[in-house]
Amino acid sequence: MNLKVVEVNKIDIPLLQEIVKYEEVVFGRGGLNEWTLPMVVRYGKVFILVKDKELAGVAELMKDWKESGLAFLIGFSIKKEYRQKGLGEFFLKNLIDLLKQDKVQKIQLTVSPSNTPALKLYEKFLFYQVDYNKDEYGKGEDRIFLELDLEKLKNGE
Repeated sequence: MNLKVVEVNKIDIPLLQEIVKYEEVVFGRGGLNEWTLPMVVRYGKVFILVKDKELAGVAELMKDWKESGLAFLIGFSIKKEYRQKGLGEFFLKNLIDLLKQDKVQKIQLTVSPSNTPALKLYEKFLFYQVDYNKDEYGKGEDRIFLELDLEKLKNGE
């Protein structure tokens, strides 16, 4: 199995269209679209997980304006047919390593309380809960707010 993590750092319309279609499948109307995704490519970071030349996962990040060492993971997903096969773990480990190289000190994200596989993955990488946001995206759309402090990890805390 040939896996690699690739940063999307230019506007490649066919690739962005493929990512948008993928986002619609995974996140419905909550995913990035043809208008927002190019802005994240330009001003944030977008990574794809490629398995044997096929898109297998997507991650989008942005930096915080108030806390320069903070990156927020907007979206992280693995195609349904590749879940529970270690690809999410491979992808997340590589993202964390890349963010460390970019001098990121903290990674934050939100996840649905019902997304048990994602919660287990983040827990494995020592993300911890910092908040619970009731109705974050509307009635009944609660989110668990997680953080990974890379500085504490580096110092062995």
